[in-house]
Amino acid sequence: MQSMYDSYKPLRNSLQKINVYSALLAMWAYSAHIGYGKTLPPNLILPRPFNDLRGRVFLWQIHLMSREIILNCPTAGGEAFTARSMSQTLNHINAIGEKISKDRYDDKGDADRVLRDLMALIHQQAPHSSTLDVSRILRYTRIFGDAAVGPILEKNLGLNIIECHFLILHVISTLKRTPWVNSSQKLDEFGIGIDRSKVFFNWLSRSLADTRASLSQNQAYDANWAYTWNALEERPLIFLNDSNRSEMLCPSPALLWQKIGGGLFFELIKEADFGNLYGSAFEEHVGEFAQRTLPPERFAVQGETEYWIGKNRKAGLDWLVKDDTANIFIECKTKRLRQGAKLVDASVHLNIDLEVLATAIVQGYKNIADVISHRTAWSLSSNPSFLAVTTLEDWLLFSPQIKMDLHVLVEEIFARENLDRDLLNRIPYVVISCQEFERMIIAIKSVGIFAVLDGKHSPEFKDWQMNEFLQKNYKEEISRGFREAYSANWKDLMTKLSKNWREDIQLKMESAVDNLP
Repeated sequence: MQSMYDSYKPLRNSLQKINVYSALLAMWAYSAHIGYGKTLPPNLILPRPFNDLRGRVFLWQIHLMSREIILNCPTAGGEAFTARSMSQTLNHINAIGEKISKDRYDDKGDADRVLRDLMALIHQQAPHSSTLDVSRILRYTRIFGDAAVGPILEKNLGLNIIECHFLILHVISTLKRTPWVNSSQKLDEFGIGIDRSKVFFNWLSRSLADTRASLSQNQAYDANWAYTWNALEERPLIFLNDSNRSEMLCPSPALLWQKIGGGLFFELIKEADFGNLYGSAFEEHVGEFAQRTLPPERFAVQGETEYWIGKNRKAGLDWLVKDDTANIFIECKTKRLRQGAKLVDASVHLNIDLEVLATAIVQGYKNIADVISHRTAWSLSSNPSFLAVTTLEDWLLFSPQIKMDLHVLVEEIFARENLDRDLLNRIPYVVISCQEFERMIIAIKSVGIFAVLDGKHSPEFKDWQMNEFLQKNYKEEISRGFREAYSANWKDLMTKLSKNWREDIQLKMESAVDNLP
């Protein structure tokens, strides 16, 4: 799109006058300011009312600017990045966005296109966070610490998941204070030798030249300009000198949070049997969370039991949760939305992924039909039932149009396979992330299954995301239940982290552990 590149040129030309190192250091200052409230140096403070950028500029914008800085700023010479540079860069980026919006929407007035493009916008902005997510750390500690998955991780990185999470938290803590990380720092006091820590830092870093090359390969000068995959998410640390790779710069500490879970997954996915073992570990986490959260005197949590129909062995649904008000059938999926499906005009890629999700939903109904027909060891009460398809990572299906597309695919499969359409009417389904599942279970503990899931499927809330619904209706219950649900596991993790630490560091940790996030 030539007109789009013409809109891009002012940003490119402006950044070509600025030194890349000065600009990346400024990005770190702005990200620390936005994420942690750190005071900006005087030369980076914009005029009022933009002297405090929190709530005005967001981390996803800092990450987008960091990409453009690496692509365009020179390594030798150039001006220092200042508050004026920040203002100009933001204006150029906004101008590009306005040009794309005008070309896509103003001329055609296509409301359907707006709703579909919402998917790309949400996936661009939602994952960027600067806060400690206790539930995410514990979730992936359980999955990558699984007896079958853990050895695969150690074989590839030379570290177990406890050590990986410690090092990520250690690096984030360092980056809150300084943009620099030294990979040669001694971590023996934490029980991690230099050889193993170097493997970890190699996993997180690449040279400035290699980062630029990787970013360039994914660059697009069309409607997807802002949405293409950012290679900084894969390797957020940049070493600036090939002869000394120990000193590394990071433009935003928040980039490290995305390495928890997802980053490890992509390192190991090519390993034999990893996918199946990873899926099994996730299923076990889901059931274990429900079992330890829901009191057994009020709830029954049953795992899958294989059964046979003729000569065909069937695994069935992953979990069944019951109380005296309703039943939840739970189907667990580690399938995540591919990068190509997160772009605008990505209907081919998105439809393929939605078809996979729709097939998982329909498979859940097939398994439910077997339960109803008494072909399994599970028994149902006459209470209402619900199907919860639970994905490890959030698909962020906020767009009403995308939800409608998914449901149409489900109905098409029902028709094609001549399944009982009445099941869809009698047993509503919901697609939720594991984070949403955990919070849903905490709410269910307080008020029961039917109150939560019938409320979610009511006309008022049926189009809401589960997290939004829970926040609106069960905020206090989840706030009270959060500490109880995660406290023991968090303390256990902290104990494991500090097992090999010096005694004085252990004492500091024991004190900190009593103040859960």
